[in-house]
Amino acid sequence: MSLWTLPFSAVAGRQSAAAGAPGESASAPPRSLVQDLRIVTQDLLRQQSGAGQHLLVCREGFQAAVATLELSAPSAVVQIDSAGAGAEDTTPTRTMVQIYLSGSVSEQQAAALQNAGLSVASVEQGKAAVLRFALEGEVFIVAERSETGSPQGLLLYRRALDAFDSTDLDGSSESESSSSQGAAGSSDPRPVASEAGQTL
Repeated sequence: MSLWTLPFSAVAGRQSAAAGAPGESASAPPRSLVQDLRIVTQDLLRQQSGAGQHLLVCREGFQAAVATLELSAPSAVVQIDSAGAGAEDTTPTRTMVQIYLSGSVSEQQAAALQNAGLSVASVEQGKAAVLRFALEGEVFIVAERSETGSPQGLLLYRRALDAFDSTDLDGSSESESSSSQGAAGSSDPRPVASEAGQTL
């Protein structure tokens, strides 16, 4: 079993984890979760682009916990963007997280996630879901098996890209958007060589 921590340079000065989150305004992006994100998977493919974007393809099992929220799915794709993640008035610690879950999210779960500051949308006729939120914290990953490489040939990755690109999550009140159409994205991260050690 391996443990990694995503080393966002802006995280060094972040405030310590707290139970609450800053308030949000109608014109502002989703409020930040001032917490760490913890991910557990059995089989992980990871990739980092030169623009500060981390891509985690959890091919076998996915569990995540942030604050008091817990998520689980048979598989998932997590995209974490630490470069230019927020608006001009956001703190430098802000990063944006998108998660594609290969499984449905109930209305009760969606309501709980939205109340915590996450945007939620159902895609692929309810067979999958996309979550989006801002994070002020670190990301810890525990994986039974892990490799670094390109996910381009994976169907799970292509479905996640389509869902990310075709789902409008700018409004935090969208919980059951069924849009599943859209062109493949142009922000595919470039593959990087494998690194030694236990830090992404």
